Amino acid sequence: MLPLKLIYLLLDAIIIYSSLVVSGWLKFSSGMFQISPENLSADNLLLFLILTLIFLVLCRFQYLYRISIIDSGPNQTRRIVFTTLVGHILMVIIFFLFKYRFITERLYVLISFCLMTALLLIARLLVLPLLKSLLKKTSVLKKKTLLIGSGEKALDLFNHFKKIKGCYYRIAAVISLDGTDGTFVPELEKSNALLYRGVNHLEKAVHENDIREIIVAFDPEDTMTLLSLIEECRKLGIPVNAYSETFGIVAKKTVIDQFHRLPLARFGNHRNWDRNPLNRMINFSLSLVLLILLSPLLLLIAALIKLTSKGPVFYIDKRIGRNEKPINMIKFRSMKTNQPDSAHKNYTKQFINGEIETGSFYKLQNDSRITVVGRILRRYSLDELPQLFNVIRGDMNLVGPRPSKIYEYEQYDEWHKKRFQTTPGMTGLWQVKARSEVPFKDMIALDLYYAYTSHFWLDMDILARTLKAILIGKGAV
Repeated sequence: MLPLKLIYLLLDAIIIYSSLVVSGWLKFSSGMFQISPENLSADNLLLFLILTLIFLVLCRFQYLYRISIIDSGPNQTRRIVFTTLVGHILMVIIFFLFKYRFITERLYVLISFCLMTALLLIARLLVLPLLKSLLKKTSVLKKKTLLIGSGEKALDLFNHFKKIKGCYYRIAAVISLDGTDGTFVPELEKSNALLYRGVNHLEKAVHENDIREIIVAFDPEDTMTLLSLIEECRKLGIPVNAYSETFGIVAKKTVIDQFHRLPLARFGNHRNWDRNPLNRMINFSLSLVLLILLSPLLLLIAALIKLTSKGPVFYIDKRIGRNEKPINMIKFRSMKTNQPDSAHKNYTKQFINGEIETGSFYKLQNDSRITVVGRILRRYSLDELPQLFNVIRGDMNLVGPRPSKIYEYEQYDEWHKKRFQTTPGMTGLWQVKARSEVPFKDMIALDLYYAYTSHFWLDMDILARTLKAILIGKGAV
C-alpha cells in the first residue's frame, strides 16, 4: 500500500508545515494580534521545516500510516489529537531550553495546535477517504496476490477476499499445498485465478502472475514446515502474510496492518536490519552514551552489592546467542552465591513443554536466592545494565530476542531455534508486548516476528516501551 501511505505522508507534511507558517503569520505578521507586525524570516521558515519533521516522526510512532489505523475513524482521531498535542508540548519545551522566544509564545502555540489538529482531521476523515474510494476503483491500490494453502482455511480466506468490495488483495494465483486440485477447483472456475499444484511451482507462479503480495494460509502439524515456506517466499523479495494460528499472537499483541480486519502477520521485504552497519553504529553509540551517563548509578549499585552480600559484583552467565553460539552475558549479581538452580531448571522445562501456561520465563516469583538489593535491581531491571558492555562488544543489541540459558536451549524444538538467526538483545518484542501473559510458543512467535521484520522504527518503539516499563517498575526481563 505504498502509494496510499505516501499520499497520506505528503499531505500530512504539507498540512503541518502550512499550519506552522500560517499560525506564525496570523500571530506576528497579520496585525491581528500584534501592534507592530513582523515579517517571518528565512530562519523561521527553516525552523518550521525542522518542526514538520519532528511532527512526522511522532505521526510515525502513533502508527498513523498503517492501513488498520487509516481505516479506523475514532482510533485515527484520537491518535491525531494526541500527536499534535504532544508535538506542541515538545516544541515548547525544546525551544524554551534553547531560549527561542518566538516559538514559545502561548497564543502562537494555541493557534498552531487548533489549526493543525482541525486540518489534519478534515483531511484524514473527509478528503482522503474520498480519494481512497476513488483509487480503489482503479488498480492503484490493488495488489496481485498469491494465496498458498490447503483445506478449508485457505478456501475460506479465498472466498472472504472475493466478497470484499474494493479489496486491497486481488488473488491472481493459488498454490495448493497438497499437490491436488483440492477444494479450490469449484471456486477457481468462477474467477480468473490460476491454480498451481505444489510449492515447487512457487517461483513460476510469482513471475507468471507479476505477484506483489503472498498470503500463506496454513497450519501444519510441524511448525518448521510453515517457517520454511515463509522463508522461501521472502527470498523472492515479496512481502509475505501469514494467516496461521502460530502467529495469531502477533495480531493480538502488536499494531500491524490488519487489512480488512484480518489477523495477518505481515513479514515485509525489509533488508536484514540486524546486519546493517547503521544498526551496529546506533547500538554502539547509544550504549556508549548510556554507560557514560549512567556511570554514577553503576558505581552506586556496585557498592551496594559489595556492601550487602558476599561475592562478586558481576555475574557472568553463559547464554546462547546469534547462530546458536555461546556468549558470556554480564549482569549485576542479584542472588546469593553458590545457590542451586534446580528449581528454575524444572520450572523452565515445564513452561517450555506447555505444563505452565503463563509466567515469567527468566525469573521465579518469591525466589529465596535473591538478595535484598537484588530484589530492587530486578524490579527495575537495573541488574541488566552491564549488558551494555555486551552491546559494545557486539555480542548483543539493545533490542532483540533474549539470549537463552543453555538448559533452556536443550529443551527447544527445532522451530524454536529459529529465534537465534538474529542478534539477541537487552529487551525485545515479547517483553514489552506480552511479558508473562502468554505461553512459551507465543513468546517464540513474537521473537520470530521480530527476527523476520526488524527495522529502525520497530527498535525505537520497543526501546520507548521498555523505558516506560522500567519507570513504572515493570522492567523487561
